[in-house]
Amino acid sequence: MADPAFLLEAAKDSLKHWHLEPARIEAVSQTENIVYKVISTDGLAYALRLHRPGYHSLEELISEQIWIEALQKTGLTVPRSLRSHQGDYFVAVDCGDTIRYAGLIDWFDGLPLNEIPKHHQAPVNPLAYLGQTCARMHNQATQWQPPADFERPEFNIEGFFGCNPFWGRFWEVPDLTESEKTKFLIIRDQLIALLTAYGQPANTYSMIHADMHEGNVMVSNNDFLLIDFDDAGFGWHQYDIAVALFNHAESNDYEAQKNTLIRHYRQIRNLSDDDLALLPYFILIRALVMVSWLHLRPEHHQPGVIATFISRALRIASRLKLIST
Repeated sequence: MADPAFLLEAAKDSLKHWHLEPARIEAVSQTENIVYKVISTDGLAYALRLHRPGYHSLEELISEQIWIEALQKTGLTVPRSLRSHQGDYFVAVDCGDTIRYAGLIDWFDGLPLNEIPKHHQAPVNPLAYLGQTCARMHNQATQWQPPADFERPEFNIEGFFGCNPFWGRFWEVPDLTESEKTKFLIIRDQLIALLTAYGQPANTYSMIHADMHEGNVMVSNNDFLLIDFDDAGFGWHQYDIAVALFNHAESNDYEAQKNTLIRHYRQIRNLSDDDLALLPYFILIRALVMVSWLHLRPEHHQPGVIATFISRALRIASRLKLIST
């Protein structure tokens, strides 16, 4: 990554495309996308994102914004993107070692839902919110016709288990022992067979958020904002639900947590028992893709974290009788 001072100057320079004069600009995140909080001379706040190179094409980034705007029209509270004075969602920025695309959205003051202090009660049950929001999003996605040039990843069999999966080949990460590699290959083959038999029903396969957990919901007083559509693409609805439940899946009150989310989901959108029966397999898929996701991003985790997800995936697979203990 280029020098932070150089990146800051590049970020400031990019704001001219929005005719925006910053009174203050500060880096708030420098992980994958670099995010700056910008305060304009008239006191308004924005988030300027320099998107990581190589993760999405410009066409994919534009498509992400097209879907977010379509979701906004249905009443979902999602980030509002500001177009440049030339009418573009993104502008190319020279970041020294590479070109990044910069995009500007309104700033939202608040905390992620999973960071609300324990002694403060959230305005609503987090899983109730996720269930209803997920259902509203799936309602929009199944009724929506994307434009012909719309480009987003596919989280289908190829996208999870193919030669070049979106989040990497989890069955080949070097952290696996030979025994674990063998088990991961068995799991992979059985999940491919399961999803091949299930197919891609129109009522459970559409655009999905693909990273819809409590850390991606911002809260301020009674206002909520669903953020981080970076991984949005075409996939099974059960994967969205699995992501929302993943951090609860091994807790003692998991059944109660799951029932809360599903009950609120079904208040908005139908989900048959047969479709719901696949949920544990999508929770397993989440654990598997986290193994390769973490492997590709060693700077984002402490030693031993990958081993934790490997063990978790094997426990889930064993409970589902995909492998023997």
